[in-house]
Amino acid sequence: MYKYNFYLLILCTLFFSCKKQEISRKPIAKSKSTETELSIKRNTEMIVDEELFFQEYIEKDKKNDYIQSNKGFWYTYLNRQIKDSVYPEKGNIVSYSYEVYDTSDSLLYAKSDFGTLNYKVDEEDILPVLRNSLKILKPKETIKVLSPSLLAYGYMGDQNKITKNQPLIFVINLESINKSN
Repeated sequence: MYKYNFYLLILCTLFFSCKKQEISRKPIAKSKSTETELSIKRNTEMIVDEELFFQEYIEKDKKNDYIQSNKGFWYTYLNRQIKDSVYPEKGNIVSYSYEVYDTSDSLLYAKSDFGTLNYKVDEEDILPVLRNSLKILKPKETIKVLSPSLLAYGYMGDQNKITKNQPLIFVINLESINKSN
């Protein structure tokens, strides 16, 4: 009798302890793919507009020959060193200065606003347009860079004189390169 009660107890325990399996719920929020697609479309249109503007700017500026970099900006040398010299390499400390202009060539920030800056090549965080431009300069060279907003201050601007998504013109001067040990 105890044997049957024991089996009955185990059977009841198994029966009542089995829980119905829950089916996973579907997400409440719908996919945001349409928002992503709109953002991609908006950014693509902005890039195309900026490129068209810079092409027109280059056509109007007859006294300078612009080079399109593979990093997404255009530049021209204002002061070029013909002598063989070294370019900055990773780990070098460079001293440089720059000015920032809007697309109508109005000065936004002068060299005196920033002073002479030091940058450890590829080991510090600076604006992408500055980082990439400094690598193509030799000491004492100056370039004028037409920068899309993506490589400059982007969608935030500087919250002062530079608005969001504003393409800019930089005049960058590499003063010296100090080799690091």
